[in-house]
Amino acid sequence: MSNHLAVATVSAALGRLLQGALDMDVPGARVSHERPGGPGDDARRGINIFLFQVTPNSALRNVDLPVRNGSGQVVGRASAALDLHYLLTCYGDAASFEPERMLGTAARILHERPLLDRPLVTGTVEDPANLAALGGSDLADAHDLVKFSPTPLNLEELSKLWSILFQTPYRLSLAYRAALVQIDARDEVPGGLPVRRRGPYVIPISAAGIDAVQAIDGPTRPIVWGGRIVLAGRGFALPGASLLLNGVVATPDPAAASAGRLEVVLQPASLGGTTLPAGVATARVRLPPPAGAPPQLARETQAVPFLLRPSLTLPGGGVVAGPEDAEGRHDGTVTVDLVPGLVAGQTVRLLLDRTAPRPAVAAVLPAQIPGGAVFPLAQVVFGFTALPAGTYLIRAQVDGAESPLTVETNPASPEFGNVTGPTVTVP
Repeated sequence: MSNHLAVATVSAALGRLLQGALDMDVPGARVSHERPGGPGDDARRGINIFLFQVTPNSALRNVDLPVRNGSGQVVGRASAALDLHYLLTCYGDAASFEPERMLGTAARILHERPLLDRPLVTGTVEDPANLAALGGSDLADAHDLVKFSPTPLNLEELSKLWSILFQTPYRLSLAYRAALVQIDARDEVPGGLPVRRRGPYVIPISAAGIDAVQAIDGPTRPIVWGGRIVLAGRGFALPGASLLLNGVVATPDPAAASAGRLEVVLQPASLGGTTLPAGVATARVRLPPPAGAPPQLARETQAVPFLLRPSLTLPGGGVVAGPEDAEGRHDGTVTVDLVPGLVAGQTVRLLLDRTAPRPAVAAVLPAQIPGGAVFPLAQVVFGFTALPAGTYLIRAQVDGAESPLTVETNPASPEFGNVTGPTVTVP
């Protein structure tokens, strides 16, 4: 944090640094601080420093906000975070390569000493030549040191800089960015009232959490209603900790519970009589407030989503098909039983994929839900039109969650590893 003299101090300190390097490498060369294109350019011998642009520092431009409360009173000191962009132009005898030698000197010293250290800044401010102008500068006391880094300028940027801004022929030059300079406002910030009471509440953020939710059979197996799920994490055994599934308190199996693992059977008895709807569900751990703390300090861990798939079964006479048309197609309905039942607002479709005869046919059947339906719906009717005859694999899709297919697991079966159901036959 610095006062209004910080920008001028950076320019002067940069000149002092370059002058010391030029005295060793190019004796007689001098550092100047003038606008390029002046009448004395041809006679100049040295490096000219010109501050051609000032931009807000992207990282800290708003770090001090807000500085006033709702009534307009100052509660914090404003600070302008700036980046300074300098152009270092080299002048000298081209026959003896003086501009190139000076450019090399500037590049070397700013790579070797990119920071304006405090002794350099203090020496610059206390220099008799600068004392009248910079005597009140406090840049040396700033928390962060100003750092110089080269700024590449392409041909278009150089052309605009010299032809539009300076309106003079190009001279050998380098561009550098000085970051960062923070200039404080002059507002006096009143001190806050002392703390009247400290709360003895320590709440570890990572005391509990859920890392994964999966079916008891493994992470690749579907999670269905009536099945058992496994939750892996930490802090499950903390006093007062409770498990929430879709915001409903769940009762884990006590025989399989530990500090890092819980097992829950997805059934109403484990969820206080509640049935979770098919689709994306969430699991989280709720921790009570510390002893003696107000109830609002109770907290919940981040929710971990898992997909609860619907289970599909076909009742007797589930397929009703009309007469076959000239192309062997039928109109009709397919009735399926869903577990858990369909709740109001859910989207459901029936996906059909013909396995015989060939070629394959895929169809998506919309649900026919009557206007006075009472939810949850355990049985849903789907209509089809002009559906070719054949045997179809069927899946119910509820809010994006698809019912699992049946896979043959008997190694002795010729269909081992293949999908075998559920299927419907039309007609």
